[in-house]
Amino acid sequence: MGGMKILSICLSLWVSLGSAFAGDIQVSMERKRTGLRGEQAQAGLNSGTQKWIGEIKVESGAAQPTPELQVRYVVYVKRQKIGQKPGEDKIEEVSGESVVPSLKRRTPFVLDTSEVELRQQALAPNYYLEKGGQTKASDTITGIWVKVFKAGTEVGEYVNPSYIKEKFKWK
Repeated sequence: MGGMKILSICLSLWVSLGSAFAGDIQVSMERKRTGLRGEQAQAGLNSGTQKWIGEIKVESGAAQPTPELQVRYVVYVKRQKIGQKPGEDKIEEVSGESVVPSLKRRTPFVLDTSEVELRQQALAPNYYLEKGGQTKASDTITGIWVKVFKAGTEVGEYVNPSYIKEKFKWK
């Protein structure tokens, strides 16, 4: 009889740890510039590029080591061009995924997103556009959405800024 009670307590503990696991995954992200290059004016156009990555940190607060996790992310990049009208910006989605090995409690795993190149362009002084439009164009990272999965079930998420979830659909 005592053995059944111990088995029952162990099963209850196992079930509670399993359900607590889903909320014990913390995901954070930090942008890091990896390169910067300016270019000479060519045919009335000044330009430069910056290269960026996102450093994603996945950490478990669960008491037990977590099993292997899958991280999927989408970086949203607004692309602009000289001469386009306001509102004609294109949004490029740079996506990727990675596998996170088993995590111990409070031992973060860090992975990098794919590198994103951002271009800046501006018309040189004394140049103009006959048909109008923007005289400066600058690509920007508008947001990132990260999801963490355990055996196909979502167990963690990071979205910045929060409106990304309303503006885009997860793919």
